[in-house]
Amino acid sequence: MLVITADQEGSRHGVDRVPEALDVLEGVPVLLPFVRTVGDELQGVPEDAAAALEACLRLVRLGGWSIGVGVGPGRLASTAPESAGEAFVRARAAVERAKGRTVPLPLAIEAAPSGGGVGPDADVAGTAGVAGTAGARGRAERGSAEGLAGREVPTGPAGAAAVEPLVHLLAAVVAARSDTAWRVLDLLATGTTGVEVARELRISPQAVSKHRRAALWDTEQAARPVVARLLAALDGR
Repeated sequence: MLVITADQEGSRHGVDRVPEALDVLEGVPVLLPFVRTVGDELQGVPEDAAAALEACLRLVRLGGWSIGVGVGPGRLASTAPESAGEAFVRARAAVERAKGRTVPLPLAIEAAPSGGGVGPDADVAGTAGVAGTAGARGRAERGSAEGLAGREVPTGPAGAAAVEPLVHLLAAVVAARSDTAWRVLDLLATGTTGVEVARELRISPQAVSKHRRAALWDTEQAARPVVARLLAALDGR
């Protein structure tokens, strides 16, 4: 199971952006919908890894959010905040790490050891076990490159340490796009041809192609399913 917990950055000195974020996340396939938890925080349970990646990149595009992805077992209730399990604990640990300076982007992934249930290192009522997660991550990071280079897809904490930089790459691509580029890409995403996009935006077809190349649109679309498969493998499924 994958859980996303996101916290608004600088909310004490700005407007409440939770409603805006919930609107942005509308339409992402979910097991439990994204809702406000407390204050300026939101949480949801995506349907699968592809949906989780989509939700993360939508929040990255919106900007102003620290994003935590937790992977592991969980017990679903009627809402995400009422649910419990190690996936939720890991999401909490991830969003706290995303707020710090140990990641290049405010997005972090934490995964429970594959094949494990809610064990003694996870407190479903809070964030106990986070220290153990940090230790596991340190060991995992040292072997993350070797893990992805091998034949087997890494799972658990080692997999999270290996997949996180790949998600960061996609996030960096998304975050760097200009509003003009997004106007082009949003139309292309609906299946509109480049010629039609040019006509709609009153620009040349060459300009459409230039924005598409500069935004690495085709590269992102090709990379998404690969990264999603690696993300799905983190809990050993």
